[in-house]
Amino acid sequence: MGGRGPHVVHNLKKLIQFGPGGVYISNPRQKAPVMQTLVLYLVTALVFLGLDAVMLKAVMRPLFDTHIGSLFAAELRLAPAALFYLFYVAGILWFVSLPALRAGTPLTALLAGAFLGALAYGTYEFTNYATLRDWHWHMVAVDVTWGAVLTAVSAWSGVMAARMVG
Repeated sequence: MGGRGPHVVHNLKKLIQFGPGGVYISNPRQKAPVMQTLVLYLVTALVFLGLDAVMLKAVMRPLFDTHIGSLFAAELRLAPAALFYLFYVAGILWFVSLPALRAGTPLTALLAGAFLGALAYGTYEFTNYATLRDWHWHMVAVDVTWGAVLTAVSAWSGVMAARMVG
């Protein structure tokens, strides 16, 4: 265990580099300035949260209430919800937005975002549909479609904003 410390420090030094014009987060193809990466994360998160809040209240809650309303907790558990949003947005950046930003192709963010969203939301929905008695196909269709649209639009918006900064 004692030998891991220097290895971690070495990897962090490789990840975060200082160069002309600022601090950079290293990646294999190109260095993305930290400010550009922060804008990418913040815009992606704000778009994702804003759109999801509206959809959850207007469509998803009433739909899920119809089929599985008795399963809802009396109060929303904020910590798990916050963790989901933090990690999912980080996943959007890692798998979709940063590669699209490096390639200079915002359309890639839209298409790859739709795929990632359908994959992630589909994993949840199809597993529940396969294993839970009252899970309805309509919930699956709406939520998987929403996951694809939400992730695509959020990723694309973040990439477009980050391109303006960088």
